[in-house]
Amino acid sequence: METTEVRAMSARAIEAVKSILIALLAASALVLGSHAAIFGGEGESVPLLAVFSGVFRDGWTADGAAGASVRTAAAERPSCIVITNEYGERYGAKYDAAQLELMYDRTGSVFGEAFGSASDFGETGEAEWRDALVLPCIYYAYPESVDVKMLGVWFGANPSAGEPTDGLKTRRLCVVFSGERVRLLFQESRTGAFYGADTDSLGEESQAVGLYGGNGVRFAFETDGGYSGDPYVVLMPDAAHPVVEAANPAADVERLGEALSGLGVGNQPQSSYTETDGTMVFVTSTFKLSIDTSGDAVYRRTAPVARAAGVAAPDTRPVDAAVAAARAAVFNTIGKTCGDAGIFLTGVLEEEPGVYTVSFAYSVAGGRVYLRGGRSAARVTVSGGEATNMELTFRRYAVTGAAVTLLPEQLALAAAGGEFALAYSDAEGSELVPEWIRVDAAAPVAPAAAVKSETGAV
Repeated sequence: METTEVRAMSARAIEAVKSILIALLAASALVLGSHAAIFGGEGESVPLLAVFSGVFRDGWTADGAAGASVRTAAAERPSCIVITNEYGERYGAKYDAAQLELMYDRTGSVFGEAFGSASDFGETGEAEWRDALVLPCIYYAYPESVDVKMLGVWFGANPSAGEPTDGLKTRRLCVVFSGERVRLLFQESRTGAFYGADTDSLGEESQAVGLYGGNGVRFAFETDGGYSGDPYVVLMPDAAHPVVEAANPAADVERLGEALSGLGVGNQPQSSYTETDGTMVFVTSTFKLSIDTSGDAVYRRTAPVARAAGVAAPDTRPVDAAVAAARAAVFNTIGKTCGDAGIFLTGVLEEEPGVYTVSFAYSVAGGRVYLRGGRSAARVTVSGGEATNMELTFRRYAVTGAAVTLLPEQLALAAAGGEFALAYSDAEGSELVPEWIRVDAAAPVAPAAAVKSETGAV
């Protein structure tokens, strides 16, 4: 826990970083102005040397603190939650972030108990999976496939080597309550096969299914007119989706200063300057950080950091520690400047033994944000449990009062010929309009069917 003294020192150091930013942004304006012949001259790098000291994290471990115990970060939130009660009424959320968070708070412990008490998983049939979805159950779906063991770790379970779930990935899982029997089921992402395990009776945890009635949510296989492609797509009642404003927060000294302090800017003697194209550069004895005028940042570790040895939790897998370290770094940097957006894990790649690249994307109003050129919101290289290299895209999103009514979801399902999702395309414009895309192709669903909404126009 932070002491009052540490918080005060951190606040002072953040103010110091903000002072650097103000000077650099002024220099950037001067340099770019000279390029536009406002001030004349050729425009050269403008060096600004500043020496500061403070208490900041220099490099990121699994919990974002030097020398602390290695532990996983909080679980990734599902992008869709559906609860079916004992009367067959179904309530779901996909696009309302506040409702998803509330439902997760009420039901996340159910999955924690289920993973923690699950007996050996075994392959089961699709019939059990489909039957489970109409029985009292809690269903989670994630935007990207997740290693099943990692998912268990997020929920507090302790994975064992050689489990039947080794190497399996999933996006969809549910806990189903059938009399005294409680089962944890999931669908394997790549093969489509279904797996299940018996769990301990969850007692009071199972009461979460009784908290909700129905709001018109259906699975594709339940539609009257049939379905095309994926039978387990969740179909929400028709609703308008908001237009989103996008901005580059690189000139927001208040928020960017806090984010850059988390990268270690201000914690040791450093050189800070602005390049001829307006890129701000920070150089210390252990890292170099640059952030250009569009908000793209590159962080490179140039020397190891002396730190007290972390104490790894028993049976912590290197990949789990790597994801936790990457999430800590990302949520304490671009997570501080993204406004109404969320950030979610999109991939983990082991480049070589012990070295992982972890990728993240933005989401807003229930839709994934696709950045220009296929960029990630963040790509973090983790080695030895520490984030050593990062590519960050600083963007700020705000939900507006305007909205767009898209093709009804059942028709979008038919047009997509499979799973579809809400998306926003951000090519550095100021206004992002929602659209349906095919999940497997990240391509717009045809025909384009945005119409003027009563709440606004685009």
